[in-house]
Amino acid sequence: MRTALKRTDQLIPYFQPVICVNSGKLLAFEALIRWCMPDGRIVGPESFLPALEGLRLIGRLDLYMLRRVVSILAQPENSHWPPVHVNCSSYSITRPAFAAEVLALLAEQNVAPERLCLELTEGALVADPEQARLSMKLLAEHGMSVMLDDFGAGFSSLSYVHQYHFSGLKIDKSFIFGLTSSVRSRAIVRAIVRMAESLDLTVVAEGVEDRETLELLREIGATQAQGYYFSEPLPIELLDINTGLAAG
Repeated sequence: MRTALKRTDQLIPYFQPVICVNSGKLLAFEALIRWCMPDGRIVGPESFLPALEGLRLIGRLDLYMLRRVVSILAQPENSHWPPVHVNCSSYSITRPAFAAEVLALLAEQNVAPERLCLELTEGALVADPEQARLSMKLLAEHGMSVMLDDFGAGFSSLSYVHQYHFSGLKIDKSFIFGLTSSVRSRAIVRAIVRMAESLDLTVVAEGVEDRETLELLREIGATQAQGYYFSEPLPIELLDINTGLAAG
């Protein structure tokens, strides 16, 4: 893994679209890391992220992904790309120099901060809440969005929405998976959407895997969705940038 972090042909960003529920328009991408092994296998993050955390390399992976994504956004032919979401670890968001490094990277590549969005889970805020708050405040002051990922999965989600500079929420997949079969899940998702609207927060429903779920989200009033119903994560060379779906 240390070797892979020094190369550009093994750890590859794959992109999954975030889609407008009502129009089907591409609104954003989420960049998701994949490890392209020398034998041709494509390995998902669940297979190697725990090892990275154990080796204390997760911060290096965060910066690696940010550099890769920003370099893609900086290319003139990609000037029409929508914003790209990148996951951020607890280690990075609570490191005092992190926010300034991200802003410096964007300035160096002449990429507007509005074109990048960081995604954080509740767990990323636990280690050093005050430093996380300072980092998020600096990023927000420069126009970068920060979203709370897996909203509803933890115990303190509402508290974090109140305390931190989040621009939006991603509803945890467990609620979306249960939409078609659970009245309780529908009630919870509806309540999250209404709360977010009142706080002027963007809401993304992740884990949409069928049309029935999409129709229920439309009925509830959710406006953005992500999941395999639209597209699996794809490498850049297979993307149709106009739709966010597979080219061809």
